[in-house]
Amino acid sequence: MDTVEKKNHANVLQFILKLIAWVLLYLSFWRFDDFYKTHHFLNDVSNAFNLFLTSSILFSIGRYIVITLYNKRHENRSVRGNFVLGISRLTAVLNTSVAIIAIMLAIGINPREFVTSMTIVAMAIAVTFREYITNMISGLFIMFSDQLSVGDRVKIGEYKGRIIDITF
Repeated sequence: MDTVEKKNHANVLQFILKLIAWVLLYLSFWRFDDFYKTHHFLNDVSNAFNLFLTSSILFSIGRYIVITLYNKRHENRSVRGNFVLGISRLTAVLNTSVAIIAIMLAIGINPREFVTSMTIVAMAIAVTFREYITNMISGLFIMFSDQLSVGDRVKIGEYKGRIIDITF
């Protein structure tokens, strides 16, 4: 089995495990309704976990559909993998964002109030990390363009090298 097949196999296994966990959690809501009503902390944690699993499953399905459609559309020509890489990175960012929201919900923080109270701090962070944010956006443009791809050889000034990964 080559590296791509192993990664695809791991992705399918991970998706199946998420789906099984989601079904079991959903059944626990139905079966142990009285238990969740009396244990508010466990109810909050399980609802947050349910939010994360549901969104992660939906993101995985969406990622699979978009990549399949893209590959089907470009199957007859030599296409670089930047689009697929970009979609995978975007899915990871979305999963991380939902995980942070789920953690907030699990510990009793209202995400909407938290974001509202953090707007001034967020502005200061944006100004402080402006270059990092600009580099992240530039990385997204590179991922979704065909200008550079993993495996390309580049020369910048006196430096030569090969692109081994494109990140944010």
